[in-house]
Amino acid sequence: ARGMMFLHQHRVIHRDLKPGNILLDEKFQPHITDFGFAKILNFGSFTHSLSCGTSYYMAPEIISGNSYDMKADVYSFGIIMYEVITEAIPFPLLESKKMTLDTFNDKVTKEDYRPTFTVPIKKSFRTLIERCWSKDPKDRPTFEEIFNKLAFNGGLMTDIFDENEGASENDYCLDDG
Repeated sequence: ARGMMFLHQHRVIHRDLKPGNILLDEKFQPHITDFGFAKILNFGSFTHSLSCGTSYYMAPEIISGNSYDMKADVYSFGIIMYEVITEAIPFPLLESKKMTLDTFNDKVTKEDYRPTFTVPIKKSFRTLIERCWSKDPKDRPTFEEIFNKLAFNGGLMTDIFDENEGASENDYCLDDG
């Protein structure tokens, strides 16, 4: 989130944010890589003649060929967050080829098709992930908001699973035991 916040502050859209483009160093610090599809956004949003990125992580507005902006990266981040927190494949039917790419794209753009939560996680994390992959880019948070929620809430991050529905909506810390 911090790296993407930095890129967006400098008006850079990555456009292919996915786990394969996030490398960990020897201290497990993430580094965003592969800027082959990255663009500098000068004003507003833009339409690109070819969709770019990886299907799992592509925002609906890119799939449908509409104008898009930096919030397309936030959508991708939401899918990545889902994968990291749930340790699940986001779209198993596409992964197993039981769904075609055309069907997948139609479902994402027309039916709001998103990954299914199969394990209990804190409501605050689920809400943040769902906001990130919202169909309407205006409903998605900025990376500054995401970073601030994840970095400045304090506490030790060790346990993301919590079935307690009474947890605070602002609790973005992982329990320490």
